[in-house]
Amino acid sequence: MAFTIAPPRGVRTAGTGIVKTYIAGARIPFGAAVIRAGAGTVKPAILEDTDLTIGFALEDEEEHLYPGFYEQYEPVPVAISGTVNALIAAIDDFDLLAGDYLEHIDLTSGTMASGVGVLAEAGTHAGETRTTHTIAQLLEDLALKDETYKAPSTPPTAGETTIAMTNGDPTIMGLHVGDYIIIRDSDGTTAQVNRVTAITDTQLTVLIPITVAAADYIHAVRQAEVRIL
Repeated sequence: MAFTIAPPRGVRTAGTGIVKTYIAGARIPFGAAVIRAGAGTVKPAILEDTDLTIGFALEDEEEHLYPGFYEQYEPVPVAISGTVNALIAAIDDFDLLAGDYLEHIDLTSGTMASGVGVLAEAGTHAGETRTTHTIAQLLEDLALKDETYKAPSTPPTAGETTIAMTNGDPTIMGLHVGDYIIIRDSDGTTAQVNRVTAITDTQLTVLIPITVAAADYIHAVRQAEVRIL
């Protein structure tokens, strides 16, 4: 049976403002921050492209190859003002508070080539300070800390859909079926947003075949309401 569980939250909110439709230039998760990919096209934002952000990919009512994701060449409604439930993850040991500023997540000590479109606290644990790379402001408290990302017990194999985890880590991370996760190589150039389709104490099963060849961290991704800046 195909995986049909919707993401935990819709991206649209009562405060979502102007919406413009683009064409996907790559696979895009619902709720991802997007940047220009070409004339009339968008793709998930990359750290180095922070200042080029257009808006956030909203959900639609269509069926997709992978639920919760747009595929290349599909139309994508993009919110460019107002509020949305964006994708947010932790890269350190700090919770986020309403009012904190957010920027694109920094996933590697190298130069990131993969677009993920996920946000994190702006600056160095200084979300109360607006930085030149800030693109949104959090409107609700969000518990994250370093419990929400863990190393797999064995690096997952590219092309597969299972991730071996240390016993109990999926529970510690607060993961549920349907959640988004980031699979990343902390000193490489690649990362992937995926979704959890099954969980045991020692294993995650994901929706999309894994594309990261040397993944050393798995991040839980939360959805929270933000104001687009």
